[in-house]
Amino acid sequence: MTVSNTPRILIIEDNVCFQRILEKKMTEAGFEVFIAGDGLSGLDMARRLRPDLIVLDLMLPGMDGHKICRFVKLDKTLRHIPIVILTSRDTEKDEELAKQGHADAFLVKTMVPSYILKVITELLERSHQFESEQMVFEGKQITYLRRKVSEVEKMIS
Repeated sequence: MTVSNTPRILIIEDNVCFQRILEKKMTEAGFEVFIAGDGLSGLDMARRLRPDLIVLDLMLPGMDGHKICRFVKLDKTLRHIPIVILTSRDTEKDEELAKQGHADAFLVKTMVPSYILKVITELLERSHQFESEQMVFEGKQITYLRRKVSEVEKMIS
């Protein structure tokens, strides 16, 4: 079984326009992106795909984002996955519920996409599954994430 070096991001968002914006920005940043348009299919995809990070809206059909967050964080096979709550609801109550559900970040959709990507990159690095690499391409310094290779994988290859 080969493991991709590309971080896999699951976006659980019902707004198609926002799905496309996130998918475009994250694909450009080098992430492999999967999208679920409602809460129940998002939870199912999280269980099947085991993504490296989940971007989660709160107001979703089928099951709200707070419940999904709690289900993921209570599942011993999924709890290590960082969750970024990305919502248009900027209330203290929602932020507190996100903390209680053990979300790793709470962001408002009006934030600049580069800041959202920065938070995602930092959470992936903090998960100890990825490390930053730098290279020069066409005269520009580019930073990207690469999956860390375990000692066992080094011995096999």
